[in-house]
Amino acid sequence: MTFFTRCLLLAGAMAGLSSSASAQIIYDNFENTRQIAYTYTDGVLVQNFANPAVGTANPSPTVGQYTRSAGAQFDVIQMRPQTPVKFADVSAYVAGTSSVTMKVYSTAAGIPFQLVMQDKVKAATGYPNGNLGGTFNATTTVANAWETLTFTFTGGTSDPTVQPIDIDQLVLLINPNTNTNGVYLLDDLMGPAFATTPPPPPPAQITYDNFENVRQLSYTFTNGVLVQNAANPASSSANSSPTVGQYTRNAGAQFDVIQFQPLLATKFGDVSAYVAGTRSVTMKVYSPAVGVPFQLVMQDKVKAATGYPNGNLGGTFNATTTVANAWETLTFTFTGGTSDPTVQPTDVNQMVLLINPNTNTAGVYYIDDLMGPDFAPLQPTLVEQIYDDFETKRFLAYNSRLTSGSLNADTLNPAPSAANNSARVGRYTRSTSQYDALVVRPTYRVIDVTPYLTNAKRMTLKVFSPAAGIPLQITMQDSSVANGGNYPAGRHSEYLATTTVANAWETITFTHSARPDPSVASTRVNEFVLLIAANTFVRRRVYLDDWYGPALQGVPTGVAADQAPLTTEVVAYPNPANEQATVAFTLAKPGRVSLSMSDLQGRQVAAPVVVQAAAAGSQTLRIATAALATGLYQYRLTVDGYVVSGKLSVVR
Repeated sequence: MTFFTRCLLLAGAMAGLSSSASAQIIYDNFENTRQIAYTYTDGVLVQNFANPAVGTANPSPTVGQYTRSAGAQFDVIQMRPQTPVKFADVSAYVAGTSSVTMKVYSTAAGIPFQLVMQDKVKAATGYPNGNLGGTFNATTTVANAWETLTFTFTGGTSDPTVQPIDIDQLVLLINPNTNTNGVYLLDDLMGPAFATTPPPPPPAQITYDNFENVRQLSYTFTNGVLVQNAANPASSSANSSPTVGQYTRNAGAQFDVIQFQPLLATKFGDVSAYVAGTRSVTMKVYSPAVGVPFQLVMQDKVKAATGYPNGNLGGTFNATTTVANAWETLTFTFTGGTSDPTVQPTDVNQMVLLINPNTNTAGVYYIDDLMGPDFAPLQPTLVEQIYDDFETKRFLAYNSRLTSGSLNADTLNPAPSAANNSARVGRYTRSTSQYDALVVRPTYRVIDVTPYLTNAKRMTLKVFSPAAGIPLQITMQDSSVANGGNYPAGRHSEYLATTTVANAWETITFTHSARPDPSVASTRVNEFVLLIAANTFVRRRVYLDDWYGPALQGVPTGVAADQAPLTTEVVAYPNPANEQATVAFTLAKPGRVSLSMSDLQGRQVAAPVVVQAAAAGSQTLRIATAALATGLYQYRLTVDGYVVSGKLSVVR
């Protein structure tokens, strides 16, 4: 009874039901309405047979002819919707308020027909799995003449996990539990409407790994063996990538896992939308079998390391394969389960993928294009350029004419410590002026202070103060306007910080607070004013060191605090190129790199690297140029938003 597990429509009408019980749509009239796919038959189905008895009971010229197999005790005709995913809710057919009907031309009266409604994936695992409620039954009453059979739900052996909204397969049995052959004519099968085609699954935000030019995951543990550069076993429209991941499940691990984390980011972004179902994790899978469950768990890795279910967010995300030896895209659905209530949607920094969990079954699976939540933004780099360390890096000119107090730019550190072990620092004595100002100008041009308006970049200063709670303010300004006019003219922006300790070194970070004169462009700032305890009249002495601020143009190599992520010139060779070119560069720190090629009109012609994590140090990326026409092109290398471009000539 292998095929009896494949499910079918719910039919309705109990004995004695009123004539109001009716089917909803016609599935197949073997002429102009063909909405059913016959996915398996034990016997032989001819779908364009001439009607031998055209008449009022069935005027159709063309019908289906089915020859039952005497060798099959439970001969089946298995049917599925042609296009929709499944049938609509069949509750009314189980209740008998609607009925499945079919026209039949039989060689004898008293031939039983039986219909089963199924969930095809569950049905494939063995009888009675996948069967809804039992069977729908009808019996012929005439021989060698057309009649309309109405199927009545009679119950029987079923699968309690199958619901009336799960039906995606119908199985028709003619003369079941016999080994009798026979030829039957069929027409006008009618039953439940199809379910509305569901909208495409909500999109994931980014691709984590396509095993080619997008590599953003670190696989920190696997029970089985993951090969990250396997050849695609069956390139198709469902997945045409040449390279994929191959995973061999470990039969010795009941819960075999693939554990992965962001390669560069600290964690994933807020995953609330994935728990709510407004977005979905997806993955392309090539499986050796139908019905293989895949499970995904989102975790806080530190808590997860202390033992199950610690660290698990909300439960599990689940998907099941529906085809064998072919690519399909699995969409993971959040189903809840055992979890750790202390883990929040913003805490996820690890995911665990389980294939065929709670079994000891081996298997080779291919995976590709894993997509899910975006990564949490990398911590912004707070500092760009050292301005003054009062020793060897001195890029500020102090304006004594405009400064209110007095500055000693070469004094001994009053309290060397881990917070500041510099030998020499600056000492500033505040005057009793209400708005005492220390006015400085960088000795190189300030490039652009736009990131400081959003706090994506920040100024910092080491301070040794006589008290906690002393406010400090830095004003960025255009000196040509500010020094010739009254406040707020020329004042581009203001930034605030407050001391937190007394008589000890600390690094204070300035946060944007005001934009007094929006007419000053962010590229016009050339002067900074430091105010200590503004709007007071108290004389104070503070020590200053290691002032960092916006990037400066032309600072000698080796003196920037956190310069561009590239520490060497980007070089493309050979140039001109024929078959292939190499782009070489050196990273100051790990980063995400992208590489693209465009023609001189700005049209992209290639994307050798969409996004790829790269370690600090020397790096090379390849550009295939064999398919490009002779001419001049522009390559564009991006490292964490920092862009370098250059020209590359291609010759044939």
